[in-house]
Amino acid sequence: MTVVHITTDYPDAFDGSKTPAIQRLIKASKKEFDHCIYSLNRIDVSPLAIRARKIVEIARDDGLVTLTYQAPAKGLFLKRVMQAVGDYIAEDLVRQNITPKLVMGHKLSMEGIAAQRVGERLNSPFGLSLQGNSDRTITNVRRDLGLLYGRIFHDAAVVFPFAPWAYQHFADRFRQRAAPTIMLPCILTQEEIIAPRETESRVMSAFHLRNWKLKNLPALTRAAHALAPEIGGLHFDIYGGGTDFEMSSAMRAIGGSSETTIRLQGPIDGNLIQTEMNASAAFAMLSHKESFGMVFVEALLAGCPVIYPANSAIDGYFGTCDFAVSAPADDQGAINEAIRNVVQNQIAIKRALAMWQESGDAVFFQKEAIVDRFKAGLRIACKPEK
Repeated sequence: MTVVHITTDYPDAFDGSKTPAIQRLIKASKKEFDHCIYSLNRIDVSPLAIRARKIVEIARDDGLVTLTYQAPAKGLFLKRVMQAVGDYIAEDLVRQNITPKLVMGHKLSMEGIAAQRVGERLNSPFGLSLQGNSDRTITNVRRDLGLLYGRIFHDAAVVFPFAPWAYQHFADRFRQRAAPTIMLPCILTQEEIIAPRETESRVMSAFHLRNWKLKNLPALTRAAHALAPEIGGLHFDIYGGGTDFEMSSAMRAIGGSSETTIRLQGPIDGNLIQTEMNASAAFAMLSHKESFGMVFVEALLAGCPVIYPANSAIDGYFGTCDFAVSAPADDQGAINEAIRNVVQNQIAIKRALAMWQESGDAVFFQKEAIVDRFKAGLRIACKPEK
């Protein structure tokens, strides 16, 4: 069965550094499906030049077609551009004599428009990924496209939200879907299950230091200074690399190299991150924007409770569990209270986390289960054989 994927988030010949989340799903399911990927890359142009709508094929290799398309920034002419991309892909598929059983758009807000167009042109069903932060941001900016987004949301044969909060955001806006919706967290880099253990009063975080503002390092710094006087031995260790400029900028944000309550520990090997998580009382990252945040689940699997941003990241997966606590990214008091509670009550909270690990619920977030749900969703949505 041929499944066509349209995505701006796929490592390709134009930009090999893009996130591999979609790539991992496709590679893990290629034995059952014949995947054809159109990877999109925007070339910035003035709004005055948009009439050209130039789309260029950069490379074609082993089912991956790398395209560039011209479009202004800030979502200007988004519908027109994405429908033009859809027309280009539909015509290319006809030339290749490919009739897809399903066309996947890997965001509602952009690729979904193109996927709907290809589906209409080729009489094929289409499906969607819902990437919470990106989709929420773009659809909020382009509220004038609400009717179009609502039709796409409901007409999709299957929708794969990264997390429950992302689906609920659009269900509240456009009403609940009738067609299948399958929660699909990102495949993790590290997924070993490690039993929790009591540790020192250490809070850990990890992110690339170019993103220290987005990941809300100032909030962690304020929490460290506010809580250290009342929690003996409390310290925050921040892992992540960056350029010399990014390192010095983050260092200034925490108060300088003499600071001991919160420390920059530099980059960490991915194979060691769960070991460091297991040696922490909590993992905290209160990002201003976070579509999923694989590190939160990696921490839970490693036996480390997490504090994450409300209405973002993994929100909706864990209900009222004490080992996965949310706080608004802009509410310092709530952030401080969440960290205080987890660190001071780590024994009881880690006991509950151990029970979650042992219950089998943790398997939901491991690769095999994720890929099985992805393949099941594709099978449900694919156009039946004649």
